[in-house]
Amino acid sequence: MAALTRKLRSAAFRLRQAVISQRFGFSPSAIYGPDFYTGSACGQTIVAAERIAYVIRDVVGPASVFEFGCGRGSLLGAFADLGVPAFGCEGSEHGVAMCPRSVFVFQADLRQPLRLNRTFDHVLCIEVAEHLPKRAARGLVTMLSAAAERGVIFAASGPGELGDDHINLQPSSYWESLFAEHGLVKDEPSSRALVERLAAVDAPAWYAHTTLFTRKPS
Repeated sequence: MAALTRKLRSAAFRLRQAVISQRFGFSPSAIYGPDFYTGSACGQTIVAAERIAYVIRDVVGPASVFEFGCGRGSLLGAFADLGVPAFGCEGSEHGVAMCPRSVFVFQADLRQPLRLNRTFDHVLCIEVAEHLPKRAARGLVTMLSAAAERGVIFAASGPGELGDDHINLQPSSYWESLFAEHGLVKDEPSSRALVERLAAVDAPAWYAHTTLFTRKPS
């Protein structure tokens, strides 16, 4: 009986994950509750945030940063500790509530257009794009590009990389073509340096997707 109960609970959990999705219009707050922000993925970022911020500062040298989909703000807090003005937005109210007071973060559903009242030296969007419906992809890239003065640090899971509400798994070439529409191209040497140095400081595995998009010279 106990084994049957476990199986039924597991099946119910998988069914909920499949149905409670941004694909079907559920809000980020309904999908990503407090447990998500205290779970393994966010925990890995918290542990490595200071090291990640050091690497990005050394390779890119951002004068200011804005992070789209900042989770509970761990990386933004690490940038603030380094003296880099840091701002961001997160889709779930539960993540926003856990962000450190040293950074300014607000709630925003990235399926909808978001227009900021200023630009930032560099914009970050780490493992967010695959959680949004494909119909929102072009709009997301438009928002990132409009907010970035010099460049965008971007990472997104690709085909076959399953995870919580991974509903738009695209190859890197897909994102590169969207950024190119806005005059942002992949900086190959810096992207390679970021990936290698982030791996060296034991950043979470998904940072292997990190790509730096920079503006073409005018």
